[in-house]
Amino acid sequence: MYSINNVDFLAASDSGESVAFASIQLDHINKIAEIEPVGTRTKFQRQGLARTLLQQCLNHMAEHGIKTAFIRTGVDNLPAISAYESVGFEIKDYLFSYAKRM
Repeated sequence: MYSINNVDFLAASDSGESVAFASIQLDHINKIAEIEPVGTRTKFQRQGLARTLLQQCLNHMAEHGIKTAFIRTGVDNLPAISAYESVGFEIKDYLFSYAKRM
């Protein structure tokens, strides 16, 4: 068994259109996982789809012995922050990015 594997989750509309997704990377040795990316098509946002997929991700992680889950977003992405907090995530730190125009 590899120490890291990926699992994808997908929500579809009644017509079969993909409307939301989430992917997790599980590290079975260290018992940690990261959820990345997470997304919902614009016309399907604010219907709880991301929250539902996040909960499915967390359930899958727990079933596989994962003890800690990580997820990242920008500090100004309030809809994502709200969804993450709704399933129990807490802000732990802020990541700074640096860029230089050449």
